[in-house]
Amino acid sequence: MRTSLTRSLYALVTFSLLVTFGADTALAGAEWKTDFQAAMRQAQQTGKPVMANFTGSDWCPPCQMLEREVFSTDTFAEWAEQNVVLLELDFPRQKQQPQALQRQNRQLQQRYGIRGYPTIVFLDEQGEEFGRVGAVRGGADAWIQQADRQLANRPQPPSIELADDLPTALEHARERNRPLIVIAEPGNHEGLAGRIEALFEHRKFVELANSRAITVHVKREGDDAAAEEHLEQLKELFDEVNIAERNVQVAVIGFEEGQPERLLQARGIPDPQQLAARLEPLLPKPGYEGGWTEDYEMAKQAAAEAGKPMLLNFTGSDWCPPCQAMEREVLSKDEFKSWAEDQIVLVKLDFPRQKPQPDEVRQRNQKLQQQFEIRGYPTFILVDPEGDELHRTTGYQRGGVDGFTRQLTEHLSDEAE
Repeated sequence: MRTSLTRSLYALVTFSLLVTFGADTALAGAEWKTDFQAAMRQAQQTGKPVMANFTGSDWCPPCQMLEREVFSTDTFAEWAEQNVVLLELDFPRQKQQPQALQRQNRQLQQRYGIRGYPTIVFLDEQGEEFGRVGAVRGGADAWIQQADRQLANRPQPPSIELADDLPTALEHARERNRPLIVIAEPGNHEGLAGRIEALFEHRKFVELANSRAITVHVKREGDDAAAEEHLEQLKELFDEVNIAERNVQVAVIGFEEGQPERLLQARGIPDPQQLAARLEPLLPKPGYEGGWTEDYEMAKQAAAEAGKPMLLNFTGSDWCPPCQAMEREVLSKDEFKSWAEDQIVLVKLDFPRQKPQPDEVRQRNQKLQQQFEIRGYPTFILVDPEGDELHRTTGYQRGGVDGFTRQLTEHLSDEAE
């Protein structure tokens, strides 16, 4: 009898300890990913930024202090669950790592210009940096306060650019030879307005729609003659490309030599991430035609397709004398343009003081300035198609076109080898 009672008490105590330990572990055990692509996918699905922790877990005292006083606490776990996707990028000296993980971490270290540990980098869902922080004394609350300041700097997604009405959208699509994205909203459809709003706030969809298509939002409501005329035009357009107008909320229509053709149709409003994934291969890619471009993402894509490196020119075009001298004596010369045409993709990242600049361009250039740790102008950085740095030089470069191209050619040759 005593033995049976003892066993029952032992089992009860053991169960209680397991439940208590399990609860503490679940609360304090923040989930850290180690796969960059998996972290980016989760960021895109949730809309949360990625918090990338570059650390030396088995040799770096500040990293170990940060882990002990911040990352292992319940306070941090609760904050992280609400605010970020966690990514650990470890550089141990004793622990063994798979080669693929080592290679990924080294590439990301170079890509984001990491010079010391710990460095915590905050990335948007496209992998662009918008803030960073290191170890902070004062425990979890003090560190989270610093992290929240970085999150507050996260750039807002671009605003959707919508045509005023269907006739205007059709005119622009034909003139610019771009596909037309039609979001057709039936009147008083429960829940649809919220899904359309989420679509118009999704960064990837908005970037595709703004840069590679013409988009119009047509509501099937309104009593005035203009609204009725636009609805009739929509029906005629849908009939022409064999779309059942009453059953479709999203349609993409291309114009081959001015003639409309159906590229995509969907009932209801699809998940924004899924719709963006379906749209990307359908929409024509903006092309690089040589010369200087200010569109970094387009240049990166062109560089990857052509297998060429990029030359990034960080400049202050309207106030920086060495920048203006380089532009006048080297970059604007036909000899330089001719050399670059077959060698590299040219990207100008300007930081003017007087010239107007779109907010989106200014914010993008500032993020790249932080990413590459630019300290002066002009700075020229040669990068591979993935954006990893190969060579940099700062200030006015003597020797004219020949001297500058000779310097770049040396590093292009090193990369080829």
